[in-house]
Amino acid sequence: MGTPVDTGRARSNWIAALGGPASEVIEAYAPGEEGSTEAANTQAALDQGAAVISGYRSGQEIHITNNLPYIQRLNDGYSAQAPANFVEQAVMEAAQVVQFGRIVDGDPGS
Repeated sequence: MGTPVDTGRARSNWIAALGGPASEVIEAYAPGEEGSTEAANTQAALDQGAAVISGYRSGQEIHITNNLPYIQRLNDGYSAQAPANFVEQAVMEAAQVVQFGRIVDGDPGS
């Protein structure tokens, strides 16, 4: 969610994979300009991740990768839309959820 959005490629390229990192670079799910398709690209990336993670089996590694050549530049603070190190911030927030949070599957008894 913290990835800056212009054309949608950076947000779309957060790709989840099981067992090893993804190697591909994809076009934006919904190409746009000046962030016009931010919501559509965010939802498509989340849906891709959810579909992959739904196939998780105990012991598998989950990798979330962005192979765009300019993702490091964005993470270094190139865009005014996001602070430097937004990737590290997202990882720290996710680690806190894993450590202190609880995943609920919708079953009231869980």
